[in-house]
Amino acid sequence: YGDDFGLALGEAIYPMYTGGLIIGTTILVLITVTVVSFLPTRRIAKLKPTDALRGKHA
Repeated sequence: YGDDFGLALGEAIYPMYTGGLIIGTTILVLITVTVVSFLPTRRIAKLKPTDALRGKHA
C-alpha cells in the first residue's frame, strides 16, 4: 500500500493516545465551547426578556 507513495507503511496505522494529548484536547474543546457560547449569551443578556423570547434583535 505505501509503495505507491514511496513510503514504507505497514498494513495498518495505529493511533497513539497519550495523557497529554487527551488533556490538551479536552482543554482546547472547553475553551472553544466557552468562547462560542459566551458571545451570543452576552448579546441576549442585553435584551429585554420579552424581546429575547420573540426573537427580536437589538
